[in-house]
Amino acid sequence: MVSQTRSLVWFLFICLIVSTFIGFAQSATLPTQEVEALRIIGNTLKKTTWNFNVNPCDVASNVGGWRNPNPVEGSEDAVTCDCSFLNGTVCHVTSILLKTQNLQGSLPKEFVGLPYLQEINLARNYLNGSIPPEWGALPLVNLTLLGNRLSGPIPKEIGNITTLTRLVLEYNQLSGILPPELGNLSNLQRLFLSSNNFSGDIPITFGKLTNLTDFRISDNSLTGSIPDFIGDWTELESLVSHGSGLSGPIPVSIAGLTKLEELRISDLTGPGSPVPLLHDISKMKTLILRNCNLTGELPSFLGTNATLLENLDLSFNQLSGPIPSTYTELRDVKNFYLTGNMLNGSVPNWMVKEKDRDTIDLSYNNFSEDTNTQECFFERMNLFASSSSVTNNSLNVYCLKSYQCAKSFYGLHINCGGDEVIINGTKFNADTYDRAPHVFESTINAWVSSNTGNFIDDHRVPEGSGTIWNNTSELKMIDPQLYAQARLSAVSLTYYAMCIVNGDYNVNLHFAEFMFKDDQTFKSLGRRIFDIYIQGKLMVKDFNIVEEAGGVGKAVIKTIPVTITDGKLEIRLYWAGKGTVAIPDKGVYGPLISAISVDPAKAL
Repeated sequence: MVSQTRSLVWFLFICLIVSTFIGFAQSATLPTQEVEALRIIGNTLKKTTWNFNVNPCDVASNVGGWRNPNPVEGSEDAVTCDCSFLNGTVCHVTSILLKTQNLQGSLPKEFVGLPYLQEINLARNYLNGSIPPEWGALPLVNLTLLGNRLSGPIPKEIGNITTLTRLVLEYNQLSGILPPELGNLSNLQRLFLSSNNFSGDIPITFGKLTNLTDFRISDNSLTGSIPDFIGDWTELESLVSHGSGLSGPIPVSIAGLTKLEELRISDLTGPGSPVPLLHDISKMKTLILRNCNLTGELPSFLGTNATLLENLDLSFNQLSGPIPSTYTELRDVKNFYLTGNMLNGSVPNWMVKEKDRDTIDLSYNNFSEDTNTQECFFERMNLFASSSSVTNNSLNVYCLKSYQCAKSFYGLHINCGGDEVIINGTKFNADTYDRAPHVFESTINAWVSSNTGNFIDDHRVPEGSGTIWNNTSELKMIDPQLYAQARLSAVSLTYYAMCIVNGDYNVNLHFAEFMFKDDQTFKSLGRRIFDIYIQGKLMVKDFNIVEEAGGVGKAVIKTIPVTITDGKLEIRLYWAGKGTVAIPDKGVYGPLISAISVDPAKAL
């Protein structure tokens, strides 16, 4: 009985404390100047759900549109206050999260009227205009403006916010040089600047950002080389630079970054250099050094302590020599890409026998012609052109050496990603294979496709949607059957045709973008950019479907003339790190093609 009485007393005491706290929160008021600042902020952002007849800081009530108590992750909608001032009688706004609200306004300078504000997160909206320099007076810890239409430069005043730990400006239209003043942000841990149009060098003052753990600079128009001072960022766990405009070589100081879990660098210009010595990669999970003009042999150290490595991509470099024996320790690497090098020697037997992985891709190399390379694919291995040579500008593929043309073709017609269809009497071959290894051989129609790469951080819906995308929107273009599906690639997609009668042809590549939206939401803000190669030559740089077609959901046919002299045609689409990678979802990027039609330029 005594125990029950004590429990009841404790329960009543706790209830008294909670009710007192709620009472304080309900009675605490927000200063008039902050209320007026919120009113202007709401009008400028075009946030229409805030009810100013309700106390914005009333934590006991969820009415008034000031906070969503059960938001979907990524769509948080909340104004947060600290009501502990003056014995719980005064509140101040400390955080504003308006994520994925598709707000149509611009950035208000009046945020400065909230002097205790620590967090602004306006990710994935449809806001335009520039970043107000007045924000430099705020005590912000987190400033996130990802996925909007913001333009203009980063104000140098942002460098005054020395409390910042996170500055996220990805997927906008910002431009100009990176302000040297950002080097004053000594507490900064995350700096995301990808998919803008920044120019110039990375300022030397950035060398002072020694607390950085995550730096992303992809898809910009920067100049100069990767700075040596990144070796001073010893806390760095992730470095991502795809198509940034920077040139190589990768600085040797990168070897000092022993906490790296993710190193992604691709598409560097500049002189050739060996693979950088990364002696301690015990924490590395993803290592991508693609198209960085790397020379020499594969480094043996990669096979010594990469116990956590899941993704390894050294493709499209100039690496030569055999695969080191130490690489047997890389059996647990899920995605292993050595595509497009000059590697030779025998393909190791352990690679051929290993089945517990997603993909291993050795295509387009100079390996020995033997039983391990005589097939274009095996289990989960892409071996297309893994043993190949070039004679008189003609690619000789060993795994197709025994192929005999049953007939000759006056062209090529493929419904990329879709079933066989007949358009105006012409049959377009089906192209529906969608599992690793991504090599498909249409022996009847004398063509092969090879698809290299995996979508990193893939959050597309449906999950694991692979390299075929089904269009669910209404198709209003001519020949809509060709655009009902599309073939996708994370890095490089090749179609290799044989048995074509020699002569002059028009290569017609059919495109339509339907993974972005045609509306005034953040889902319309994605940019897909890739390069087009014909017969190994770059024909179109930075091809953008939406720009070429004049909008989302519209078809465009890119016609490229070609002369075939050896009966073979190679079409390759390549992602060089340009464009957004996370709008509308992570994993939306890279080449997309709906159909291929190759027809004689004149009667043959």
